[in-house]
Amino acid sequence: MRIDHLVIHTDNDSPKLQTIKDCAVANGYPFDPDKGKKNSEYRSSNINVGSEYIEIIRVLKPGAQSWMPLWSRYYDEGKRGVYCIFLEVEDVERTAVSLKRAGLRLRGPAVLTYPSLLGMLRMEAPYLIYYLPNFPDTHLQLALMQYKKPESREGFMLGLQPNANQNGINGIRRVEVELPNLDESTELLQKVFSSLQLENGEWIANLDKQRLIFRHSADQSVHVRVATVTSQKQYVGKKFQVDNVEVVTTGG
Repeated sequence: MRIDHLVIHTDNDSPKLQTIKDCAVANGYPFDPDKGKKNSEYRSSNINVGSEYIEIIRVLKPGAQSWMPLWSRYYDEGKRGVYCIFLEVEDVERTAVSLKRAGLRLRGPAVLTYPSLLGMLRMEAPYLIYYLPNFPDTHLQLALMQYKKPESREGFMLGLQPNANQNGINGIRRVEVELPNLDESTELLQKVFSSLQLENGEWIANLDKQRLIFRHSADQSVHVRVATVTSQKQYVGKKFQVDNVEVVTTGG
């Protein structure tokens, strides 16, 4: 299991987007909110970090149906920030069956479609998805995914350009999640992560060369910290913010 990407929803506000772009680019992360997948209802733009990425979504039209209907509804209600953390697994069907037997309600299998050719065509994402329930009192959820074919993943990774790895920032090493109801989330976490351990009040899942850390939120809001890794000293400690997600660069 590994962290593949995070989905963040932000305002379609030019000054705010320019601030995010300026901060990201200045700290080694290529990002252009005017590029990416787009149709009349939503725009998707990436901040690519090695083999992982952060997908930033702006819903352009109320009641958008070409994006995830539930997420579109959240957006219309004014909810912003991280909506989903996607985890790649080796066998998504087998994992989903196991979690259902453990009592979790999952939605899937689903295949996302994306606009292409200025929205005139739609293309399928190269992976299958199962969505887990939201964490209590939040609009944040986990999703399990599997690329349909090994070559599908390789091709998709090649498309993650421009990429922060051109500046020596090579991937996501750790994601820290602050939840308002950590105790109520523990049962879900224990079912999803076989490696889950409690250390100093934090639940820690050790993944493939990555870590997911869950702790209690002091202000009853969701906060996420994405720690990337680099060998370039000039970027160590650099950070920027996208709504409730802080991205910070750490040393290798």
